[in-house]
Amino acid sequence: MLTVHRSPSFAVLAAALALSACTIVNAASVTEEVDRTVPLSADGSVSVSNVNGKIDVSTWERNEVRIRAIKSAESKAKLDETEVRIETGADSVTVKTELPRHGSASVNYEISAPAGADVRVDTVNGHIRMTGAYGDVRAHSVNGGVNAAGLSGDTKIDTVNGGVEAVYAQAPSAGSHQFHSVNGSLEVLLPSSPDASFRAHTVNGGIRTDFALEVRKARFGPTSSMDGTLGSGAAKFELDTVNGAIRILNGTAAASVR
Repeated sequence: MLTVHRSPSFAVLAAALALSACTIVNAASVTEEVDRTVPLSADGSVSVSNVNGKIDVSTWERNEVRIRAIKSAESKAKLDETEVRIETGADSVTVKTELPRHGSASVNYEISAPAGADVRVDTVNGHIRMTGAYGDVRAHSVNGGVNAAGLSGDTKIDTVNGGVEAVYAQAPSAGSHQFHSVNGSLEVLLPSSPDASFRAHTVNGGIRTDFALEVRKARFGPTSSMDGTLGSGAAKFELDTVNGAIRILNGTAAASVR
């Protein structure tokens, strides 16, 4: 009788190939793209609400909003249950994500909005990135950071688990500017000589500023805080985090260094 001897290396290779095949099957997903452009006035508002996935927003010189969404799911059936709902009005565009109640699915957004438009975005699991020139801004993420550049109007950005970087295109002359996190650092870059008042507080993390503002450290424990006014103090800044540093920097100086 013929006996076949299999070497240990052959067995290991076979097991590895089997494991690789399982990984590919488990990681497989199906995708679909939604690409739609709708009209919006330059002083209109855009709202995007997501659950699982990132949101990238930029501005352009058109009175239109382009919504490009990449849907991903574990199966064709779950992909069909994943919906991107777009509602339009005379001066607003609203985008909402509907995911299946069970199973794995996500949507990644790329949004182009008119320069100067008000923008509101939120996601549960995903990063938010904004570049361009905006009016008022609201951004919220539970698990993910927020990077926003081109700010000038009223601003409120908050996260639970993630940092915030905010860059102002011009020093705001008034309004409310709020930045909050639980587990994440906050960094705000402003042009030189802003007319603003500041209140900042962190429990576990320091505070650094390029401006003539006094930072106070607790006598006991790691807590740091800061209150101060520059110029007229018309723009009101509020920054607080529990676990993370706070930095209020001269964006003009930072840009020249970069």
